[in-house]
Amino acid sequence: MREIVQDGKIADKFIDAFASQEPVALLLGNETYNAFCFRIDEGTDEQFDFDVLMADNSSVDSTVILPEYVVRETLSRRLQPINDICAVTKIDALVMGPPPTKDESVLQATHARKRTTKLWMARPYARLKCWKIQREVMRGIAKRNSILFIDIPNGAADEDGFLKAEFNWDGIHGNPDYSVLMLNHIISQMEAA
Repeated sequence: MREIVQDGKIADKFIDAFASQEPVALLLGNETYNAFCFRIDEGTDEQFDFDVLMADNSSVDSTVILPEYVVRETLSRRLQPINDICAVTKIDALVMGPPPTKDESVLQATHARKRTTKLWMARPYARLKCWKIQREVMRGIAKRNSILFIDIPNGAADEDGFLKAEFNWDGIHGNPDYSVLMLNHIISQMEAA
């Protein structure tokens, strides 16, 4: 975002891209769900989820249960700028980013290289549920703005819905192999539309 916004204004190269006759696919805001899933460790093991029956059958003794609508509404508000961009510019497709990885060790190792404090993170299935809600919100943005929604490609996720290990970069982002898979998927979806 820093490259397209300068001094609070959208950079000319971003505007030029929208003014062209080329199709435009927007991949923006795809990590918004992580606001629920990570924070610097504050010395607590407190977890959260948004229903009592957790997919990983973990104990709920120290779990804060959030109403699902709170997560949905918060993500909707945080993703509103994407809706605004889609409403006033020529966007042909809204692209969903990769799901989270199940492997917490990759996330911890990535964070450890960058910071000295420990990273607290939500359990894998809570992270995945946040990502799925974000996907629903982004699908709704695409529908409201009559643009194509491009979900992750077949074969990118494991049987539970997590990003497959061979496509994982740092626990949050897809690696170059995922990028190639996704780019080919975007092209095929936009050509088919």
